[in-house]
Amino acid sequence: MTRRPLGQPWTAAQILLIATMSCVLVSACARRGDAKTLYVDGGAGNDATSYTDNGPARPWRTIGRAAWGSSDRARPDAGQAAQAGDTVRIAAGRYATGGNQTGGGGGRFDVAYNPVNEGTAGRPIRFESSGPVELVYSSGAGPMIGSNERDYIEWSGFTISEGTAPTRPDTGPVTFFNVTGGSIEHSTLTGNPNMTARNGDNYNGVRLEDARGVRIAHNRIADYGGQTNDRNHAGIETYRAFPLLIENNEIVNCGSGIYLKAVKPDGSGIDTVTVRFNVFRGSRWGINVLQQPMTEAKPLLVYQNIFVGQREAGFWINMFDHRVQDARWVRFFNNTLIDNVAAMASFDAGVWPADSRFLFWNNIVSGGGHAVRQDTTDVALNNTKDRNDFDRNVYHGVKSFGDLGGASRGFGEWRRLKQDANSITADPGFRGPTDYRLKPDSPARAVGRALHGVGGPDGTTVPAGAYITGSETIGPAVDTGR
Repeated sequence: MTRRPLGQPWTAAQILLIATMSCVLVSACARRGDAKTLYVDGGAGNDATSYTDNGPARPWRTIGRAAWGSSDRARPDAGQAAQAGDTVRIAAGRYATGGNQTGGGGGRFDVAYNPVNEGTAGRPIRFESSGPVELVYSSGAGPMIGSNERDYIEWSGFTISEGTAPTRPDTGPVTFFNVTGGSIEHSTLTGNPNMTARNGDNYNGVRLEDARGVRIAHNRIADYGGQTNDRNHAGIETYRAFPLLIENNEIVNCGSGIYLKAVKPDGSGIDTVTVRFNVFRGSRWGINVLQQPMTEAKPLLVYQNIFVGQREAGFWINMFDHRVQDARWVRFFNNTLIDNVAAMASFDAGVWPADSRFLFWNNIVSGGGHAVRQDTTDVALNNTKDRNDFDRNVYHGVKSFGDLGGASRGFGEWRRLKQDANSITADPGFRGPTDYRLKPDSPARAVGRALHGVGGPDGTTVPAGAYITGSETIGPAVDTGR
């Protein structure tokens, strides 16, 4: 499959790093001449077929045979399994295996289809469907796909449901643990839509822990804790996962759509995180940010996303330790937020450290309860420009502009804090009730200014909101590469 270029706003160093991980270096691709396409067909395959003989006319029967080199996970054979550079094409059907966990929370990173081999930079091992493929458990539970200490493992085009593939505490059906490279793409992950309590055990769709250079793209993720008040239940949850690219996903009815959670205790090891082109619907929080002490050179970039109907907040930043682990250099720009209880910048109690450098520019907020909510002991101090910088946003139809320090405040009071000097209150002029592209005469078209190279050179006039050109794909695209 041809991958979309990562492109802006990555720095030159980041482009080189992700390119190395994603098979776009010419020298690496040139070495793929010995890579093999392997085939799995649950109806017509035979696991007795050798690696050498596997082909379209002689597929294997199980995915495990490709991953482990054996039908028995406990007796892997690396020489008979998918090798670095190989692609495993899996025919449509329902594929069952046993889960690695039978109870409790132990072995939470034991991915059922964890390959015996690993890929290398420019030569991943890729598992992709050739039609609708559902993955289920015959027994047990735990993570189904991803990677446990195997680098450069890619998965594309799978359906996994909690009803037929249950998880265990502190994990998810897709888990990447202690890896470099890898991806989950074009897949559908569905949790339990009726869950009302899960004992705070981090109920996740995709779980990243100590994962470097992973891409999460074009997936539909739903029902991971949306009925609870627990932000730890998330469509995507990350621990010490840098750099990271999350793009073109649709996330529905989760506690947190994305929870960017933990770093090392000393705040080290961070690298650029980009969250773009995603759609969030009906979760309690769209994106939750906790311990993300980014830098000017390696920021957290959240842009061109759509947030609709979050029941607590579209975008939320939480205080952690008031020291080295707190979030910094979060850049939230060119997003569209519709009918959220609170739209953006919802902080925990306290005052942010000086030089936090949060930026909220070029967004459209339409409808909902509040445009801005800040749970803070000192509203004026929390909104010095070295802490928060709101500008060039478009606000329309919110019930009360701000919930600031527990009090309802209007737009005029907010501006007296020296925020949103160049923002406007106006109907943004969407093309339709659910079409958030802008009409030609929209007043939002002249409000924004380009940041981090998105939409043009920095400072260029750009529209506010998620659609800068109007032709962007926001949410999952149809996968035509398989």
